Amino acid sequence: MIKQKSIAFLVGFVVMTFEVYALKHLFLIFPQNTYTVSIALSAFLFGLGLSSLVFLHVLEKKQQLYQLILSLLLFFFACYCILVLKNTDELINIYTVALQKVVSSKWLVFLKLIVLWLYLFFPAFLIGTVFPSLIANSNVDNTPTYKKVYDIVGGSLGAIVTGVFLIPEIGITYVEILISSLCVILILSINSNKRTTIPLVVTIVLLLIVVNRKIIPSVLISEINNIEQEKIPYRSEFGTVVFQKSSEYGIVTVGEYYSRTDSMRQIKNRSLWINHRDMCFSDNFQSEYELGSTTVKFLKENPKVLNLGLGCGFTAMSVIKSRPDVSLVVLEINPVVVEACEEFFSKYNEDIFNQSQVNILIKDGIEYLRENTNEKYDAVIVDIEEPGVIQSSPIYTIEYIQRINSLLNDSGVFSLWAIKGGDKYNEIIYHTVKAVFNYVYMVNHPSSVQVYASQQQLNLPTEFADNWNFIVDKTINTLENRALEKSYSIHEAFLLPDENVFKDKQIEKIIAND
Repeated sequence: MIKQKSIAFLVGFVVMTFEVYALKHLFLIFPQNTYTVSIALSAFLFGLGLSSLVFLHVLEKKQQLYQLILSLLLFFFACYCILVLKNTDELINIYTVALQKVVSSKWLVFLKLIVLWLYLFFPAFLIGTVFPSLIANSNVDNTPTYKKVYDIVGGSLGAIVTGVFLIPEIGITYVEILISSLCVILILSINSNKRTTIPLVVTIVLLLIVVNRKIIPSVLISEINNIEQEKIPYRSEFGTVVFQKSSEYGIVTVGEYYSRTDSMRQIKNRSLWINHRDMCFSDNFQSEYELGSTTVKFLKENPKVLNLGLGCGFTAMSVIKSRPDVSLVVLEINPVVVEACEEFFSKYNEDIFNQSQVNILIKDGIEYLRENTNEKYDAVIVDIEEPGVIQSSPIYTIEYIQRINSLLNDSGVFSLWAIKGGDKYNEIIYHTVKAVFNYVYMVNHPSSVQVYASQQQLNLPTEFADNWNFIVDKTINTLENRALEKSYSIHEAFLLPDENVFKDKQIEKIIAND
């Protein structure tokens, strides 16, 4: 009876831990509205109910068969947590791209809600298979009915612990691992057939070990980019190619070229490219430097700053030069960019890799924001690729700007480096950021725009942004409506080569929208 109570409690805990986790995760992908909540609840309850109905019938007929099916389904649920839940945003993104090519826009929301329903129905159906066993066992003892609520107590505790402690404290990624691990415990507790149990448990444990990083996006992105393709052929704008290496996010190239000073002395310079998109130049980083230095001048003593995007390290350099008392965390998604930066740009960026106040991590900034840690910063600087690039586009949406705001202290500053895309492009950026922050400032540069935002007023020029406050139709860039991506041409912005010569798969979805 003690075992049965424990299993009932654990089942309830797993079910509600998953439910809270799934809703939290989905609110970062779909708009947080009544559609999302109602569809989620419908799928979850229907999955549990249908599963209980079907497998109660199986249990009544063949108990050994039920036990085997139960273990298998718990195994699939653990795998689902590891392989699907961990990669929800990437899978939704790929699914959306596919739909945009074959479905008219008026059906997109409807089909997305169907996928959302299935996303929650499948795991709810899997975990619901445990309930018939609990119901059957509870009916054979003489325990008063009011005491047969161990699963409810476990579910209540699971919901509170997950929402209040687990997700805020350890992050979404570790909650996925926790749910999967609890499934392993359930398999061990329910199934007495060691010949079936041991292989299943070993497989799940191996999956947990192997999937230390995102397997699905790696496979998909590798396929999208075809990273085994031949290296990019010589192009004059690269200069002399001194480094070129494939990555999941495109081919990284470092080119070397010479410029002349007033004394006609030649100076060696370097540039960093991803495919044919230029990222930074050693002799022209004024806007990156200004982005970092302007941001930190408003911060208190010993500020803590988060910088999304390493590039050539010039933004990070400006932060530590402007504020030697800073503690700077730099996140870079592409390990090949980190390799190229350290080897070829250290002499240009004050050797930031060996600065004690700088911590450079190879990590997806979107994943970091999604994990919802309790870490707080005095500033968050975003200096990444453009909204037209697949892995960067979510950062420019209101949902992720809200996440950035939640990481900031009360007087914190958010700053963004964005390529120059035209009036409509600037207008959308402004209104999207203004929907989150009280004060937004935009500064024009010859080839870029800098955005500064805070809940407190900053001593910065407002320039052309003032006029946009009076626009009635204020377009906001959201995960549902990627208006920003459609407001400019990434091909024109980067002077990309003809698609027939070289097709950049990282921006393929934007080509479909042009």
